[in-house]
Amino acid sequence: MCTLLNWLTAHPLRVALAVAVLIFMHAPVMLVLGGGLLILCFLSQGRQALVWPIGLSVALVWLLELLLRERTPFSLISGESVSPPWEWTIALALVGAISLSYGRSWGTVLGTQCLLSGAGYLLLRYLAPAALAIEGERITELLQQIWHAAEINTMPPPVIEAHLVAAMYGTLVGLTAILCLIVGRYWQSLLFNPGGFGAEFQRLQLPLWVLLPLCLLYGAAVMAPQSHYDWLLILFPTLWIASAALAHGMVAAGQLSSAWLVLHYILIMLTPLPAMVALALDSQLNFRQRLARRWQATDGNIQGSPTERPNHHSDTEI
Repeated sequence: MCTLLNWLTAHPLRVALAVAVLIFMHAPVMLVLGGGLLILCFLSQGRQALVWPIGLSVALVWLLELLLRERTPFSLISGESVSPPWEWTIALALVGAISLSYGRSWGTVLGTQCLLSGAGYLLLRYLAPAALAIEGERITELLQQIWHAAEINTMPPPVIEAHLVAAMYGTLVGLTAILCLIVGRYWQSLLFNPGGFGAEFQRLQLPLWVLLPLCLLYGAAVMAPQSHYDWLLILFPTLWIASAALAHGMVAAGQLSSAWLVLHYILIMLTPLPAMVALALDSQLNFRQRLARRWQATDGNIQGSPTERPNHHSDTEI
């Protein structure tokens, strides 16, 4: 993996061609890999990467989409396209990379990503209603077919409205951007600081200026789900990543079983409430630091305790 990354990043044209092919596939996994490669170039090369690898990659993708798919960056607003714009994902990931390069914490980066995802959700909701309505009708028809095939008669299929599609797009773009940032940072650690990303990610903690609005929005979404359910979707990527960092950090600090990680991921998929409560408590109690101190104290006691009682009597004494 390191050999391939070194070979790709050695020349801007290789990066541009690889990223253009990955993004042009329009698959979320390929977009994460392409975005992660761009983030790696920015974190390792600095501002000069904005011109050659990143700028050239974006230009190549625009050219391919214009020639082969007749898509422009404004196709979603005009109603010609119903797919979420990949430009939004790359822009959010680059904002996070710039924040990291200036020494900002991962908690601040996650808060910024959540804020920008919410702003993008509002822009999509009011600037692209036609495309969102078309996509909502398509998803509703697909759900009706699934309901009919499964013979579900206990409840009618849900109707996906335009505002919910905008929230789904905002969630998908926000989560993809964060994953691009994580992949790029992991690759940078793999090349220049092996093992450094794991310790950095496990220290992730949301600051209060991020955590308090998240708690308020989550409470509003729980009490009035019909009018605030969109924001619950927008908050999910930040809650998921922050709670995953907390879970992995606690398991590493306390030398706990990996079964706790399985339990965490099951709970976060069922309801985000335990994750929200854990993050709020961790901001004041710092579970990871407490577990680390407890483990060090326990380990020190074990190492300092005598395993055998010394025998001061000689073999000849009775």
